[in-house]
Amino acid sequence: MKKLFVKFTILALFTTAISACVIHVGGNKGQKANVQLTEKLELDATGLRNFEIEAGAGDLTIRGIEGQTNIIVEASIFTTKQKDYQLTLRKNGKSAELVAKHDGSSGYWIGSSPRIHLQITMPLELALTIDDGSGDISISNVTNGIAIDDGSGNILLNQVAKDIVIDDGSGDIVVKNADGNVWIDDGSGELYIANIKGNVDIEDGSGDLTVTQISGLVTIDDGSGDISINTAGGLTIIESGSGGLAISGIKGNVSIDD
Repeated sequence: MKKLFVKFTILALFTTAISACVIHVGGNKGQKANVQLTEKLELDATGLRNFEIEAGAGDLTIRGIEGQTNIIVEASIFTTKQKDYQLTLRKNGKSAELVAKHDGSSGYWIGSSPRIHLQITMPLELALTIDDGSGDISISNVTNGIAIDDGSGNILLNQVAKDIVIDDGSGDIVVKNADGNVWIDDGSGELYIANIKGNVDIEDGSGDLTVTQISGLVTIDDGSGDISINTAGGLTIIESGSGGLAISGIKGNVSIDD
């Protein structure tokens, strides 16, 4: 974990960090998140370099659009009759900041708890920093770097031009078609990493791991689950844990420490 965050801090493209998102489910006894709303936010992104997102529960979809000069957020909100949620989009220096979460409370929920699903389009050159609580994340067509701190939910990244950093609690992760380096610190869930031009560094707790078509070096520290490596510039396995190991097409050195 420390190794990943050291690497995270030296990435020059991420100049700011957002505070951790803490979500407490609940409300008064027997609360229901049975109010559904939609909101749309827009922000001129001219001159901005970074887009920082703090999200609670809910799915997050982001797509970079060539030639687009603004950030457009479409939110589907499931909340209580008190509408105790935050949804804001604003500029802060060279960054855009989006907050989408419900206020903390105590108690328990009848049925589904509050959540905000986000559909976002943005200029494709913005760097992304995401602090997410729960829900699936899908990001595509970004020509800058991406850093994600995620609690739970599946993650899909496709067509990213620079470095990717993921610190994930649980859920499957797919990263494909990336031009930079990839660092992943994962708790549990399956990983599929494909068509990466840079290096791939993975620290994995549990779940099967497939890595294929990597131009750079692959480094793996694994707890449990099958590992399959097909075509890489080099391979170092610090710990293979428990599970099967299949290796083919490694062009450079191979080092495996059981």
